[in-house]
Amino acid sequence: MPPKIWTASTDALNTQVLEVESTFLRGFAGIQLIGNVTDICKAGMERAKASLENCGLILPQKKIMMSVTPASARIDGSQIDLAFAASLASLTLEQTSSHALNGWVCVAELDLEGNLRPVKNIVSFLLAASATPGCHGIILSEANLKEANALASLNSPLLSQLQVVGLHNLTQLLDWLTGAQVPVIQTMTDLPHIENTSVPPLNEPNFDDMVLSDQMRTLALTIASGHHSLMLYGTPGTGKSMFACRLPSLFCKLDEETHIQALRIHSSLAEHIDPNLLAAQPPFRNPHHQTSAGAILGVPEAPGEISLAHGGLLFLDEIPEFRRDILESLREPLETGVVQVSRARRKVTWEGRTILIAACNLCPCGWLGSKKRRCTCPTQKILSYRRKISGPILDRIDLHYNLFETVKSGADLLRQITAPEHQGATAQMRQRVQQARDFAQTKYMLRGTSRNAHINPKQLAQACGLTSESLAQKVEAVIPNHASPRSTIRCIRVARTLADLNQQEQVQLEDLQLAWQWQAEPCGRSRGDQALGLL
Repeated sequence: MPPKIWTASTDALNTQVLEVESTFLRGFAGIQLIGNVTDICKAGMERAKASLENCGLILPQKKIMMSVTPASARIDGSQIDLAFAASLASLTLEQTSSHALNGWVCVAELDLEGNLRPVKNIVSFLLAASATPGCHGIILSEANLKEANALASLNSPLLSQLQVVGLHNLTQLLDWLTGAQVPVIQTMTDLPHIENTSVPPLNEPNFDDMVLSDQMRTLALTIASGHHSLMLYGTPGTGKSMFACRLPSLFCKLDEETHIQALRIHSSLAEHIDPNLLAAQPPFRNPHHQTSAGAILGVPEAPGEISLAHGGLLFLDEIPEFRRDILESLREPLETGVVQVSRARRKVTWEGRTILIAACNLCPCGWLGSKKRRCTCPTQKILSYRRKISGPILDRIDLHYNLFETVKSGADLLRQITAPEHQGATAQMRQRVQQARDFAQTKYMLRGTSRNAHINPKQLAQACGLTSESLAQKVEAVIPNHASPRSTIRCIRVARTLADLNQQEQVQLEDLQLAWQWQAEPCGRSRGDQALGLL
């Protein structure tokens, strides 16, 4: 019987286990590869042949046909190199352990010397192998074991029984086939686990070196506790970017489902994943304003920035400078948490549940409302600048806040930052976030969600600890009738987070009032700000 070796291939986040078969036929010597394979796979067959010969295995001068099934599947990527080599070796070696590789998925790239190189999508391959009936395990490069370690730390019942073999070169696989030496086989539970700590690395920015007002502190705690999106306004130097870049220091570690999806997305882009993400730290993406639409949203072959920020934060600094079509294309992902990428022949779906943090000035020159410098922009230019961000986009952002210029000198700020009582500010804020999350944990389980920002509108009254009538009365007392239903719902969600921070079962009127102050007016500023009413 022709040897049958398993491998895998992906199309976006859809992974399929494939079968590679090889057999001798009558005809001229050579290898004929059949299947819906790309040029990368055809080159991989040549790499596999050269690797075998450099490892001492000379292929016979016969015609060999290799088939990759199912034939209808589009197969792309260099991860199939190892499966080609294993199939050719099983066919050629006279003395082989015929069942040695039965039920094993081979995914690794080969160089010409026979060394195994890491490949992309290894997380998806591990998950596909664990879900395939009859699969014993997966054979991969030693360089990809870190990704396997990250999955091992999740303690998933489906993954726990999967066996993993990390090889350095092709000679180890040939020794396994001949029975000369069996490699070390480990289950996922035997792999060393990566510690999933909720404390970010020490070199990451945090709020220990930033002076926050009481309302800014509450704002940061609200975003981290409820995963609400934010739009920051202010003149240059008020700390918009500084505030946004320090928000990840307050976030709790990713939950298991979100962590797996984030690992799959990042694994589809590169052979190695950032160690912080391996340890379940939320990702932080900060694309430049000249980034293309494909880089933000993704293409069928690779995820975009909004998907790479899945479970974490996407920071768009100077958001009016982004192309209008890019900003408008964010409407659906911000609501649904997925990105549908459609091309003529390919349609893929990328996960993209992220927290949008945006920042902008109030005018093109940046000094509108400043006490230090005078704005030189004509009114028409200011209006044109504001119109770059449409009303529907602003309505999809939960929080809007104006950062004012500080009246303190640089020396005073430095003294306040270095004061002993200011040290450990981030740790105290993170503790409050964790307390709010723990307080709301049972409610999350009942609502089927893990974030206040995603509470189902039908469950708002229950989430607020109120009857429908009492919630409606509080809403009527705070929110005017002309408010859109979307902004009303978002306001109630923010109020629920404020109540969690105060360890309150019921949403209070003060929570709704503060949440409404942080909603956007049509001109694009916080409702609670009266100092910038220049337009």
